[in-house]
Amino acid sequence: KIASEAIGNRRVNSLFVRKAGGTRMGCVISISMVKNEADVIESFVRHTISFVDQMLIADHSSTDKTPEILRQLQAEGLPLTVRRVYAAGYVQVETMNALLREAAVDKHADVVLPLDADEFLIADEGAMSCRALVQGLDSNWLYRLPWRLYEPVYPHEEEARFLLARPLRRGTAFASGQKVMIGGALYRSAPFYLSEGSHYGWRPGSSGEEKVAWVDAPQLHLAHFPWRSN
Repeated sequence: KIASEAIGNRRVNSLFVRKAGGTRMGCVISISMVKNEADVIESFVRHTISFVDQMLIADHSSTDKTPEILRQLQAEGLPLTVRRVYAAGYVQVETMNALLREAAVDKHADVVLPLDADEFLIADEGAMSCRALVQGLDSNWLYRLPWRLYEPVYPHEEEARFLLARPLRRGTAFASGQKVMIGGALYRSAPFYLSEGSHYGWRPGSSGEEKVAWVDAPQLHLAHFPWRSN
C-alpha cells in the first residue's frame, strides 16, 4: 500500500485545447502497444491526443472491445494509426522499437513518447500545458519521465467517465523507475534501442548494453494506474 493523497474531483491540469490557426512548433508522436484495454483506452487516447500530433498504436490481438473503440475514435477523425499484431509471443520490445523508428525516421517526429495505455502524461501543478512543455523540449536529448502511482478513489464506479475527471488519489512520492521520451533528432543522428518497458535507451557496446544519457523532463510526470493489473 503506497502513501497517498486525495486529488478529489478537481481535474488534473494536463489537457490542452488546440486553437485553430495556432503556430505549430514541432511534431510530437506517441507510440504504444496495447492488449485488452477496453476499460481505459478511450480515456488514454483522448488525453494523449490533446498534446501529440499523432498516435501510433499496435494492438496485440485484443479480444475485448479495444479494437472497436479504436475504430470509433478513428472514425471521429482523430490522428490515430492502429495496426494489429498477431504474433503468438510477447513482442513488446520489437514492436516498440519498430514504432520508434517509424515515428522518428519515417515521420520525422521531433519528440517520440512511448506510453502504455495505463500511463497518462501530466504537467506538474502550476506548470504550462503538456503540449507547451513537450514542444519546448530539445529534440537532441533523451528525457527521463518519473512515475507517480494513481488510482481511482472508487475504482468500480463511474467506469465510463473520463479517467482523469474521476476522484483520484496518488502516491505522495514518486515511484521507483521511469519511462523515457525520445528526441527525434538524437535518434536520427545516432539510433539506439528502447529497453523492455521503454525504461531506458541503449546501444550495443564492448561490455554489453550501454545506456543512452538522459536528462529529466521539466515539470512533467507519468500518472501510472497500476490497479488495473493487480
